[in-house]
Amino acid sequence: MTSETSEIVRDDALLGELRVLIERARERVAVAVNRELVLLYWDLGQRVRVEILGEERAKYGERIVATLSHQLTQEFGKGFTRSNLVRMMQFAETFPDRATVENLSATLSWSHFVEILALREPVEREFYATLCHASRWSVRGLRREIAGALFTRTALSRNTDELMRQELAQLRDEDKWTPELVLRDP
Repeated sequence: MTSETSEIVRDDALLGELRVLIERARERVAVAVNRELVLLYWDLGQRVRVEILGEERAKYGERIVATLSHQLTQEFGKGFTRSNLVRMMQFAETFPDRATVENLSATLSWSHFVEILALREPVEREFYATLCHASRWSVRGLRREIAGALFTRTALSRNTDELMRQELAQLRDEDKWTPELVLRDP
């Protein structure tokens, strides 16, 4: 190794910058992979719901989903179990607008969506999805906020569903935080 090469490798600033470049690239790859997985799961859920089941949950649908799951699992692995396919269909039903899913998937992982799908009220799901996206919560952070009943404690939860949706749309579309989203009822 020449002395010139030795000096370049010893340059801590350069090495630090290269580390940052590598880490940023890894983060972008992870986000891209996550986004594609979320969209794949939405697409699968939507196709099964609409094209195979005709948006109905008849008894024969359970057999179709089980058969489909068996075939996909054999070919692609355990991520396509019957329960996962059912969750994908629920995902597509709960978030019927693919554009919304595309937007949310920039920051929300499949694990985020699984936590949100478990919530009963549609407006509560929308609340947590919007705030999670805007605040970039981790899955652990989302669980903490759900367990802490953030939705119930905000002034927003006292509003009608329609007014609440307008407030959430304002945050989503304009990145505008309102007092009702920020202030909590102790």
